[in-house]
Amino acid sequence: MTEKKYADRIFGVQHLPQERQKKAAWAAQGIKHRSMREIKSDLSGYQLQLKVTTQFDIPVNEVCCWVKTENDLFPVCADLINVEWSELNWQYVQHWTVTLSIAENIKTVNYWLAAKDPQQKQWIFADNQASSRMEATCFALVLPEPVVPDWAKQAIIYQVFVDRFSPGKNKVWKQTSDVFGLCGGTLNGVLDHLDYIQGLGCNTIWLSPIFVSDSHHGYNAKDLFKIEPRFGTLSDFQNLVNSMHQRGMYLLLDFVANHWSDQHPSFLEAQSCKKSEFYDWYKWNCWPSDYECYFGVPDLPELNLQHGPARQHVLQAAAYWLQQGADGFRLDHAAGPPLDFWADFYQVCYETKPECWLFGEYPASATDQFALTQVLHPPLDFLLNRAIRETFGLETWSMGQFVSFLSDHLHYFSNHYGPVFLDNHDMNRFLFVCGNRVERLKQAAFLLFTLPHPPILYYGTEIGMSQPAPVHARPQDFGTFEMARFPMVWDQTTHDLQLFFKQLFSLRDRWKMLWGGNRQFEIVDSEHGFLLQKISKGADTVWLAVNRADTTQIITNKQFPSHHIPNEYWGDAVLTDDGWLLHPGGIAFWF
Repeated sequence: MTEKKYADRIFGVQHLPQERQKKAAWAAQGIKHRSMREIKSDLSGYQLQLKVTTQFDIPVNEVCCWVKTENDLFPVCADLINVEWSELNWQYVQHWTVTLSIAENIKTVNYWLAAKDPQQKQWIFADNQASSRMEATCFALVLPEPVVPDWAKQAIIYQVFVDRFSPGKNKVWKQTSDVFGLCGGTLNGVLDHLDYIQGLGCNTIWLSPIFVSDSHHGYNAKDLFKIEPRFGTLSDFQNLVNSMHQRGMYLLLDFVANHWSDQHPSFLEAQSCKKSEFYDWYKWNCWPSDYECYFGVPDLPELNLQHGPARQHVLQAAAYWLQQGADGFRLDHAAGPPLDFWADFYQVCYETKPECWLFGEYPASATDQFALTQVLHPPLDFLLNRAIRETFGLETWSMGQFVSFLSDHLHYFSNHYGPVFLDNHDMNRFLFVCGNRVERLKQAAFLLFTLPHPPILYYGTEIGMSQPAPVHARPQDFGTFEMARFPMVWDQTTHDLQLFFKQLFSLRDRWKMLWGGNRQFEIVDSEHGFLLQKISKGADTVWLAVNRADTTQIITNKQFPSHHIPNEYWGDAVLTDDGWLLHPGGIAFWF
């Protein structure tokens, strides 16, 4: 039976109309850069063109850039390129560019941009409008641009929420009734189910935070260098890593650089003594009780990552876990730390393990997400996640809207493809969103996981796990995600969906052209919710169809060019004299 659909809650509100208006107004006022730049390489190094806009109630006749490389700090003047009219603010906007030549041996560039206020005779810095360089937004980039390692391009990721996955062989859950409590999952529980995970077709595992913490989720660490004893020991971790590597699998750790627990020893000492060496590790508004914290939660003080010792501590922790065998990190709340921190983070990790994969959690606009690709690998694709949930979960988007978004999205990010996902631990499970209609889950997975992006499968999705109620359904519940974090149900692992995902991942592995072929949308029928894609590379062509309609759709043989008539297919299509029939809720893959 189809169940009620609930309004979806994605982590972030940037897409809401009022938030879009605020962001647009912010972007059009003052001096703004937003990491808009072009980078070209030549025999001598790199040519950078930085783009800046200014819009003030005072005349601006000077814009300057201060550039910091490993050994130098120097100013460069900007050139006024053109002036255009802003309908949003009903004013003129000035467009400036700064051209930089950077030597080939330079690995990291930090810079600041500012406009001169001729009346006050002071500089106003982009993007936060600070009046001093010490307080201004520091922009950064890594040279050459971070490139996703080859193994990551072929990754199929299984996301494990450690406390909720498995207690281990011949062990039982501590409890499963209190979703806010500890359930008893362990690292050995993951080790014991490597056959299961690899059998699905997944070659990479992303673990939720495993460091010392009092919570079930682990996003409030008390020590970044030690494993939470409930999960296991360092030896258990090394056994898991070694077993995975022997299988040709890779391990990603969830890493939080922005904040940690208020029970962290350094915070307790800083809060008790203003002269503590750890005082500057934090951002105090009024010591000892008023400080910057994650989303206003006092249990999660934010780190002052502009302070050298605090930054080095976090960087050393990242390097340590790569040395212990981790293959990369999913970086929690990547919007929190400054870009220059991430540039340092990338360099430290790259020098420790050149083949590591570093992607952030960054639910933001395409402009902001793309900026992050210049200091880290492409972030988790929240924009595509929203699009697939709106189209197949809530069905608020037509097929035309989805294809219009997808076509532009693929073009905008071109070869900068971040991991994609149907759901995760911070949002309603997809099956819950779509009213427990399994065919909608299959359609969404089919479209999403045949894109160039590395796919992520959240534990339990493959066996139809849903939830009894929505996450943070009421405003006062914001930040409570436990409804999407129930323990894995191990007696349902023969679910029909499991076979579906095995076959889907097998197709993805076989037809690598899905990652880099020429994609064309042959039929986009918004009225009936029907989509037919063709993907070609060299002499090979595959066809993908999805029918979201309540009626059967016919794909005539004439719609397959004579030299591209498929020989085989997978899915729900039925061949008749008139062509292929695709029934309601059906999918098909021809090759």
